[in-house]
Amino acid sequence: MSAQWYFAINDQEKGPVTAQDLKKLADAGKLTTKDLVWKEGLPNWIPAGQVKGLFGANQLAKAPSKPVEEEDEIEEVDDEEEDEEFEVVEPVRKKKKFYGYAGFWKRFCALFVDGMCLGIPMSIIMRATGVNNPENLKKGLDGLLLFEAIYGLILWLYFALMESSSYQGTLGKRAVGIKVTDMKGNRISFAQATGRHFARIPSSFFFIGYLMAAFTEKKQALHDIIAGCLVVKSQE
Repeated sequence: MSAQWYFAINDQEKGPVTAQDLKKLADAGKLTTKDLVWKEGLPNWIPAGQVKGLFGANQLAKAPSKPVEEEDEIEEVDDEEEDEEFEVVEPVRKKKKFYGYAGFWKRFCALFVDGMCLGIPMSIIMRATGVNNPENLKKGLDGLLLFEAIYGLILWLYFALMESSSYQGTLGKRAVGIKVTDMKGNRISFAQATGRHFARIPSSFFFIGYLMAAFTEKKQALHDIIAGCLVVKSQE
């Protein structure tokens, strides 16, 4: 059994019709490339212009806008005539611009700016927990442990949330014009950003992991390689 198509013009749904009936409407200019169509199996209504074979090249170049009137009737098709099926074409997506990989010094500057941005809240936390008070440290390590726990939590959320956000980078990265992506140039998830953050731990050993960004082909540090990420320029 051939697919049954539905079409909507001026918010009025019509159908079902066969593929050949739909083609005749398009040929007659009663169905335009911007009108919506649907058949079973499609998750949503789509513009008729995305249905391959429904419109000719001339029709695609200039979309007719004549609507189907209420009194218009769909011409009956001989049942013995073989029905025609159409292929739905996905819209073409624009390619992302690539300005190159972020070098070591750009990344270093971004990390420096992030350190400055985090310095103020860290100072406030140190005062609140009493870590900067020598008398408190003599009494025990409770304040120091609390500070370390809060500091670690803030670092994790700062880097993971910002790098997985639409900004794709921390305040430091945005300041120097770089961002974090996956290996295909797409925005990373919060889980991937979390993995990248904690992968900085092995990168911190003698800073060798960070220095790798100066020598690897795609300017990746060790934590980038572990998490499957890239740091690229967001502008020229």
